[in-house]
Amino acid sequence: MKELVRRGIPQHFRTIAWQLLSDANVSTVHDIYADCMRRSSPYEKVILRDIPRTYPELEFFKDNGRGQQALFNVIKAYSIHDSEVGYCQGSAFIVGQLLLQMPEEEAFAVFIRLMEAYRLRELFKPAMTELGLCMFQLECLVQEQMPDLCAHFNNMGFDTSMYASSWFLALFTTTLPLELANRIMDIFLAEVILN
Repeated sequence: MKELVRRGIPQHFRTIAWQLLSDANVSTVHDIYADCMRRSSPYEKVILRDIPRTYPELEFFKDNGRGQQALFNVIKAYSIHDSEVGYCQGSAFIVGQLLLQMPEEEAFAVFIRLMEAYRLRELFKPAMTELGLCMFQLECLVQEQMPDLCAHFNNMGFDTSMYASSWFLALFTTTLPLELANRIMDIFLAEVILN
């Protein structure tokens, strides 16, 4: 299965593939999503401020479009569902990536799985200690695998967090073309669940 995913998931199968790979069950979150949609979130103003910054170049997410409304709905629902994490800006790009593949309730189900089963919620907790650990691990890998580059970065005062924070918080959606970020998501989902 992993080998098939590594070869590439065709775009028209990505919706179902991501749901299956993440083991997201839309029927189990249907009532949760409906309940969250009826409630208000303390993060609504911040979410509304950040929505226009999420994929503004894509037609789906243009001002007052249905993509922006769906993005708001899913992020708001998650901020209510997981009050410890609430809302963090990088999560909007992941949710947006999901919404480009599937309807909002399905995106909500997959996002919950990403946050819980794939431990992304640890990155978004207010103290962000897990993000610090990821930065440290990446720095150690760069030092081990590319010592000259690591030395150059150190000489320039170029800290790992200056270039890699968004890699972890937005799963490469802000630094790579979306099609490539989708391939990374394909592999991320397959590697974690199939190990």
